[in-house]
This record gives sequence, structure tokens and C-alpha cells, in this order.
Amino acid sequence: MSVQQSLPSSPALPPLAVVAGAQPPSACGISTLLGGVDLTALARAQRSCQSTAKLQQSPSLRISSLDICGENLLCNFSTGIPRPLIPPFFQKQVFTTVHSLSQPGIKTTRHLICSRLLWKKMSTDISSWCHDCQSCSRSKVTAQPHVAVQPIPIPGRRFSHVHIYLVNRSPLQLRVSPTS
Repeated sequence: MSVQQSLPSSPALPPLAVVAGAQPPSACGISTLLGGVDLTALARAQRSCQSTAKLQQSPSLRISSLDICGENLLCNFSTGIPRPLIPPFFQKQVFTTVHSLSQPGIKTTRHLICSRLLWKKMSTDISSWCHDCQSCSRSKVTAQPHVAVQPIPIPGRRFSHVHIYLVNRSPLQLRVSPTS
């Protein structure tokens, strides 16, 4: 798929002009997601990667090439969104780029990566890398401390000990207007 084929056009509107050096909207999304990854090196690595070649032969995927920076980047178009095939060399780097933004956890990291990228056994890789993430492990509370229940002593005389509860106005009281 070339840059010109990926640009939208309709019968009422003329096709968009291709600006020299500009990337199509789908390519801009890919480069934004893979901020620290060199897309030309990724495209070159796809050509020599055996796992990428196996993914290309999968009947459930619609693999096509997307022209980015003069290189053909292999992407899966079965979901309607171009999802680049990521060779093993770049997988951990891509995970680190996405996960280190906000340490979102296993489920959210898996959703962020799986919706935009593709490699074999990516769900298990993402889960294991999230489990191994040191900064996630440090910030999680794994055990809640349990404190023994302390008995309250019963006073010997009446009113020698008084409990006072201060309560703010309830939401019902706030809605009622004063009648004075």
C-alpha cells in the first residue's frame, strides 16, 4: 500500500495532495506510538525475521506493506488499523516505550500494545514483562497490615467518658433551603 492509496478521498472532494516528505495519517500514528523506535530499522529487520515471515503466511491476518520513509513496513490491516509486525529484537523496546509512560498495569498495557502492534505470543510476553517490571513492583502494596482489635475500657461511672460525633451537613440538608 503506498502513501497515496492510504489517503482518504471522496467523490465530492478531490483527493488530498501528497506533500513531499509527509507521512500518511496511519504512519503518523505508528511513529507516535513507537517514539523511540527507528521505523526504517524496523522495516529492514522485518525482511530478515523468521517470525515475521511466519506471521505473513497466517490466513487470519491481512498483511500488506505501508510505505514509511522510503521503506516498506509490513502491517496487519485485518482490524482496519495498520498494526506493524514487530520482530523479536524490537519487542522489548516497544514494550518499554509504551509501558514506561505511566506504568498502567498488565491489562491496560496489553490493550495499548495489542490494539496497535502485532507479534507472535505478544499477550504472554507483555504479561510476563509487566510482572517483572521493577517500578510497578515497588509501587504496589502486596499485603495490608492487620492490627489486633483493641478492647475499649468500660467507664466506672456514668458520663465520666463521653463520645462526641461531629457531623457535617448531609446532602439532604444542603438541598433544603432555609425558610426564615
